[in-house]
Amino acid sequence: MTTVNGVKPAITNALHHFTNRQNLTLAEILQRNPHLGVAYQLEKTGSKTVPARPRVLILSDIDGTWVGKDLEALKGLNKEIKRICWDYTNVGVRTFWGYITARPPSRTVKSGAIMPPNMTICYNGGKIFRGSPSMLKGLDLEEWRRLNNQSGFNSDTIFSMAKELIQKPEHKNLSIQTVGEVVGNLEADACCHVATLCIKNESIKLGADETSEIFTAEKFKIPNQVSSFLSELENQIKLQNIQYKITPPYLFSGKPYVMFDIAAPHANKGEAVNFMIKDYDSRNVIIIGDGGNDISMMDDDGRNIVIVGKDHILREKVQNLKQDSVIVRPPDEPCSQGVLEGIKQHLANICQRLKRDGVLEDTFQNPNNSYYPWERPQEVITEQYY
Repeated sequence: MTTVNGVKPAITNALHHFTNRQNLTLAEILQRNPHLGVAYQLEKTGSKTVPARPRVLILSDIDGTWVGKDLEALKGLNKEIKRICWDYTNVGVRTFWGYITARPPSRTVKSGAIMPPNMTICYNGGKIFRGSPSMLKGLDLEEWRRLNNQSGFNSDTIFSMAKELIQKPEHKNLSIQTVGEVVGNLEADACCHVATLCIKNESIKLGADETSEIFTAEKFKIPNQVSSFLSELENQIKLQNIQYKITPPYLFSGKPYVMFDIAAPHANKGEAVNFMIKDYDSRNVIIIGDGGNDISMMDDDGRNIVIVGKDHILREKVQNLKQDSVIVRPPDEPCSQGVLEGIKQHLANICQRLKRDGVLEDTFQNPNNSYYPWERPQEVITEQYY
C-alpha cells in the first residue's frame, strides 16, 4: 500500500477526521479519549502515534450465564449477538469477545457459546488462551503460565490434603470429589494451578439453625461444616508454605454440590480478567456472570457489569458498586435473555458516550428485520463479523 509521508492513507484520513472535528491536537485527543488506544506507524523521522478505532471487550461466564436451561433463549442470544457485532463494526466500534469458564479447553467449544472468541479463560482462571482453545492458534499464554508457576502451588497436593482430612471423625461424613470426578471428565482436573473440590449436599451435616433451603440459589448459605472443613484445609496449606487463594464456597450450577476453588494466587477469574483487560479502557469492558465464583470479576473500576440468575450473594455484592455501571436482570428471567438485554444496553450507553466525546458519528441505524448478509438465501458469506 502506498504511503503519504510514511503514513498509510487510511491512518492519515483517521487522524485528519479526529483532529479537525474539535480542532484538537493529537495529544489532546488521546488524553481525552483513552478508549481509542493507539496504533503505531513508522514515518521518515521515526514513530508516530495516531488514534485507532475504539474497542469494546465483552467477557462472559459460560455455564448458567451464557448457556442456561432455556435453549430457545440461547438460540436467540447467539443470533442477535451476531447481528449486534455486525452493526457496531459498521459504525466503527471494534468488538472483542471472550469466555470465562471452569471447563477444560476441549469442552469449552461444546458449550453452545458459538460466537468465535478472541480469548478464552479456562479452569476458572488457570489458563488463558488467545482465540478458541480448540484452534491451533489457541495456545495458552506463556506469560500467564509462568506467573502462576512461581507460586509453588500444585493441585494434586491440595487434592491429597482434602482426602486426608475427610478421614478425620468430624469430616468423615463428607462426600468430596474433584470437579472432574463429578462431571466424568478428568481433564477438568488437569490444570495444576487450580484445584476445584465439590462436596455433595446430602453428605453435609446441617446445624440446628440450618435447613436444606441453604442449598438453593435464592437462600444459599455456606454450611457450618463446610466452613469448618475449609478452615482446617487452609491451615494445612499454610503449614506447607504454599501460596494460594481460595474462593468462598458456591453452588455447582445444575448439580447438587457445594464447590470451591483453591488456586495459585493469580489463577482465578478476577486476576485473569484483570490481566486480559489491562490494555482496555475499563469503561469499554463488559463483564457478565451469574454465580458466586463470578464475584471476583466485579471490580469497581468503571467496568460495565451484567448480573443474571438467582444467586443472592452475587446480587448483594454488586449493590456496593457504582450503580450506573451495573445491570441486574430479573432473577426469574432466562439467563441468555438477560445476557442479551444487558449487552445491548451497555453497548448503547458506551456508544452514546463515544458520540458525546466526538469519537463516533451519530449514524447508527438498526436495520430492524432486514436480512443480514449471512441470512440471505443461497448466499455464501466469507466476511468475519467480529
